[in-house]
Amino acid sequence: MFLVLIWIYTIIMAIVWGFFLVAKIHFYKFRDYSLYIAPVTKFMTIFLLLLTIFWYYQIYQYSTSSWDNNTTTIQDSAIKEIY
Repeated sequence: MFLVLIWIYTIIMAIVWGFFLVAKIHFYKFRDYSLYIAPVTKFMTIFLLLLTIFWYYQIYQYSTSSWDNNTTTIQDSAIKEIY
């Protein structure tokens, strides 16, 4: 399940980053029209990078939490015998 989640998330983030890079090219093409385009673009780059790393970590934590094999032995289980 871990590899499937990572694969799906990687595809989604590749699409998001692709759209962002196209938008960034257009932002810098028209940066002379506004003083705020360059700082906002830098902020968006850092924010998107942090979100990408954070959600990779979240997928890893979600997937590894199910890896714990808490097996119960017969001695630990409660058995109610009915005769």
